Amino acid sequence: PQEVHPVLGEPTTKSSTKEKKTTKEKWVYDSYKLTLNFEDGQLKSWEEAGKKEEKEPWVYYKSYAERDSAQMYFDKAIPVLEKALSLDPQNPDLLGILSNVYIAAGKADIAMDTFRRGVEADPKNKFFRYNYGVLLLKSNDYERAINQFRAAVEIDSTYEGALYNLGVAYVNWGVQIREQAQDPAKVETVYKEKFRQSLPYLERMTRLKPQDADSWELLGKVYANLGMSKDATEAFEKADKLRNRK
Repeated sequence: PQEVHPVLGEPTTKSSTKEKKTTKEKWVYDSYKLTLNFEDGQLKSWEEAGKKEEKEPWVYYKSYAERDSAQMYFDKAIPVLEKALSLDPQNPDLLGILSNVYIAAGKADIAMDTFRRGVEADPKNKFFRYNYGVLLLKSNDYERAINQFRAAVEIDSTYEGALYNLGVAYVNWGVQIREQAQDPAKVETVYKEKFRQSLPYLERMTRLKPQDADSWELLGKVYANLGMSKDATEAFEKADKLRNRK
């Protein structure tokens, strides 16, 4: 109890019983749906929403408070970032931070809607396009993500983030097609076409940013899947050399 109280605070209810020479205590935290059972001052078991476990380590219930604390900071940060963005709506750093905070706070739907409305209001804003595309990519909506990244690249042909994620979106789409197929041989042409469509964007990315090991490695994987062994080997070697320099 001495360790628990500073972390989780005062329980909603607390009860104590004496059995022979053993003192048993039950601490109930309604907000966490958590019950902790102690015997002679030592945690013996815990129960979360009806799921009982024995002798769960300290890190388990400590994580509750850490998660709760993090959520509090995210909730406080969001209105501040939204206000800042309203004053500087094309700031790419603010857009990226706000998007990440929404996701970390478990509000991906709000983030999606925010950037969708941003694109509708200002379709020539490459940063709105890019951030909306990232959210769509994370939700595995590859076709719509690609449309947003393409639009961003049409606005700025050297937009490295959009180029790289265009490649990623096509590759992930191809992988999904292959993994979900009942007979991979029957969809080989389809998923390989997705890999092939990623090539111009990844190749352009490596020209714009030749020191980026991740781009070379992804390009190598695409080459390998398309049977372009020589190109794949060269791309992997470049990625390895770049990483070994660090």
